[in-house]
Amino acid sequence: MRAIRQGMTMPATDDRKTQYLTERDRLMAELAALGQVAHTEKRQFEDGYALRDMDESTREGLRLRIGELTALIEKIETGTA
Repeated sequence: MRAIRQGMTMPATDDRKTQYLTERDRLMAELAALGQVAHTEKRQFEDGYALRDMDESTREGLRLRIGELTALIEKIETGTA
């Protein structure tokens, strides 16, 4: 079996990178579409109401996943995956 040289990637790694890039691009478009307008949701609890910005929660989740995908892509590009 030949050793993989620096900068060369396996086909499966290339497939994962393409998948990660596609997902990251989709999530970035979704994040941009949400905009920055806050919408709160009233949720009833035993001790009263709690306001929660559902859109901001969604945006934060998207940002976290985009960061994870970016880190995975960088690992593939540097050969540390």
